[in-house]
Amino acid sequence: MVVPVGAASFREALRMGAEVFHALRDTLHTLGQRAGVGDEGGFAPNVGSNGEALDEVLTAVRAAGYRPGEDVGIALDVAASELYEDGAYRLEAETPPRRTSEELVAWYADLVRRRPILSIEDGMAESDWDGWVMLTKALGDAVQLVGDETEDTCIADLAVAFGLGQIKTGAPSRSERVAKYNQLLRIEEELGDRAVYAGRGVLAPRRAAGGAGGR
Repeated sequence: MVVPVGAASFREALRMGAEVFHALRDTLHTLGQRAGVGDEGGFAPNVGSNGEALDEVLTAVRAAGYRPGEDVGIALDVAASELYEDGAYRLEAETPPRRTSEELVAWYADLVRRRPILSIEDGMAESDWDGWVMLTKALGDAVQLVGDETEDTCIADLAVAFGLGQIKTGAPSRSERVAKYNQLLRIEEELGDRAVYAGRGVLAPRRAAGGAGGR
C-alpha cells in the first residue's frame, strides 16, 4: 500500500494515492504484466518476488511525480495468518520459501532497511505470540505495527472522531472502499479550517492494534 505522508490535506492525500494507483497500472503495462485487481481492489501482477512488487510500486510513485519516502511511503498488509502452517511461514515467491518466525522477522528487517516501509499490518500469524514479541522487539521502534480492521464505512467517522490520524481502506477501485474515501471527503469539507491532515507526524515510531485506526 502507499502512504501519502507528504500531503497537506486528506483531499490531497487521496489525489496522490489515486495518481500512484493509475501510474502503477501504466507501469505494469509497460513491464508486460497484467493489471487486473485482486480481492482487495489492488493490483495482482505475476511478479518474481515480494521485493520486486515493492520496487514496482516505488517506480509508480516516481512516475506519478513523487519522492519515495518523502512524499509517499509504503505500508504492508502481510496477512501472515494465511502463510502460517505447521509452525512456520511459507512465502512461495522467496528462497527458501519456508521461514521460521525469527527468519520472517529478519526478512522484514531487511525490507525495511532497503525500502521506505512505514507500517506493517498482520506481520505475524494471530496465534504466533512469540513471533509478535520478536517482531515488536526488532521493528517496533522503526515502523508502525498494526492488527486487523473492519470493512464498515463507520471507521471513517471513528478515525476522525477519535483523532487517530490514520485510516486504511485499500485501493480506490471498489465501491466499499470508495465509500469510505467519500465519507472522509465529506467530513473534511464539513470541518473546513478545523480539518487537519496528520501526514508523517502520526507515523512517529509507535505500535497500533487494529480496530478503527488502521493507517
